[in-house]
Amino acid sequence: MKAQMKMLGLAVTASLLVALVKAADLKLADFQPSTHPYVAKVYEPFAEEIANATGGDVTVSVYMGRELGPGPAEQYNRAVDGVADITFGLPGYTAANFPKTLLTELPGVLAAETGTERVLANMDHLTANTAAFNWSGCGPTRPICC
Repeated sequence: MKAQMKMLGLAVTASLLVALVKAADLKLADFQPSTHPYVAKVYEPFAEEIANATGGDVTVSVYMGRELGPGPAEQYNRAVDGVADITFGLPGYTAANFPKTLLTELPGVLAAETGTERVLANMDHLTANTAAFNWSGCGPTRPICC
């Protein structure tokens, strides 16, 4: 959980400066239910941190489940189309968009304890796979995709 929070924080920190110019309320979309542990352990503390760091000028609204549209496969499109500024997605649901990232889902390739660090350390190998996507932002207005 700590590594996931760190990854989310890095992505947001890198892109927030651009997002600040465009929005006072960032929309964070996750396809998982509102009862998911990420809400209390990641998204709510994250929203509080952003509000505190910006003196309340920037806020984060969290939309869980189907609030901004159905299905995990559409998370990437929600960011690109501007429906959400920050999205949570999984490579397996967007295989057509990011085929190389599926390598990380093969059994035995990554361990839970070190997976995030290994992905970040090898990000340069995924760059061509993510030409229209950046781990810290994607799309014409640079919304954040996590």
